[in-house]
Amino acid sequence: MNDINITINGVEKLLKKLNPNKASGPDQLTPRILKELNPNKASGPDHLTPRILKELNPNKASGTDQLTPRILKELNPNNATSGPDHLTPRILKELNPNKASGTDQLTPSILKELNPNKASGPDHLTSRILKELNPNKASGTDQLTPSILKELNPNKASGPDHLTPRILKELNPNKASGTDQLTPSILKELNPNKASGPDHLTPRILKELNPNKTSGTDHLTPRILKELNPNKANTNRHDSPGLCKGIDKVSHPRLLHKLRHYGIRRKNHKWITAFLDNRTQAVVLENKYSDKVGVTSGVPQSSVLGPVLFLIFINDTTDDIQSTIRLLADDCTIYRPI
Repeated sequence: MNDINITINGVEKLLKKLNPNKASGPDQLTPRILKELNPNKASGPDHLTPRILKELNPNKASGTDQLTPRILKELNPNNATSGPDHLTPRILKELNPNKASGTDQLTPSILKELNPNKASGPDHLTSRILKELNPNKASGTDQLTPSILKELNPNKASGPDHLTPRILKELNPNKASGTDQLTPSILKELNPNKASGPDHLTPRILKELNPNKTSGTDHLTPRILKELNPNKANTNRHDSPGLCKGIDKVSHPRLLHKLRHYGIRRKNHKWITAFLDNRTQAVVLENKYSDKVGVTSGVPQSSVLGPVLFLIFINDTTDDIQSTIRLLADDCTIYRPI
């Protein structure tokens, strides 16, 4: 081996060429930093020695979490400023995604997937509402617990009335409805087969009865039947004079006078007069005709105008009569207590 002679002048020239502020080498460290560095002295917030720093590869992951030195350096174990959940690295490290915890016994995986503002399930309740709900605590105007509300089917009828929860919710027990203006409380108490009232009529019969519809042989309406009480101390005397013959007994002069009284005058009055005058009638028997006879009373039957003229003629029948009188077509009933 040849001897290497290094002179003082050569070292001075080498040192002269070195720039103490110029970084070099793979670590890009300047001579000043290299001179000051003690390979066994820890420094920095991480208290790492230059040897460890030299060995560390900032892009090489290591450890059970497979985190690189750069990520570890940036991670602050007490700073919850990362991720949508704002969880610190310590909490993330301790969390077991398959281990349930808390009162709800929910795992971190489920908690992460849960959207507190997104409704799910058949009840469409959000996670926040489900968390706040106490299944045994009644709430709302109905004081129903969540357990009862969950079991209730708004379209399923129940109870003796077979009413759905929606109908029960809308029903106001003090609010009358329907054509009868009956409240739900009254409807509940009514027994359709139980007779009540002075007439001892059941609700079914009352519902079917039309107060203006006549029935029976007397053709009396329910209103008249109600007024006629067969068990009342004062007996009611009633007569039913028929007016069927009255159609033939309508006096033409009196009818024309009443028409004028009701405002039928001039051309209309003359037209009706011509309709009634100069009428004759005869009897036909086995193709033989009797002599014609003039018609001086009555109104033409089987005509459109005839019934109208008859009603106008009997319109004032009830005037100046103290008894109760009922008119229906050509029937008349007069009655009063005696």
